[in-house]
Amino acid sequence: MKSRVDGSLSSRALNGFLQSISENDIPDYLDDGVLKDEVIRVDVKENGKYLKTTELRRIAYWDEENKRCFEFITNLKGMNAGHIATAKQF
Repeated sequence: MKSRVDGSLSSRALNGFLQSISENDIPDYLDDGVLKDEVIRVDVKENGKYLKTTELRRIAYWDEENKRCFEFITNLKGMNAGHIATAKQF
């Protein structure tokens, strides 16, 4: 398995109502840019009122060409992290 980044990769927009639940293994065959694949819980609110908590995935990806880290929040639980992180817009 690949080594993972240390520390929290928290998104500023989600900071405060995002909770990391578990980290998924990153198989060696995935793109080297995949740094983290984790299950998170996010509180869903409307007009400041709590509605529910939902589980999502957060994938961190290092783009070597542009020297940037991207984070993807998705509900795609069955798709591999490398495909999510490197998907092209159509």
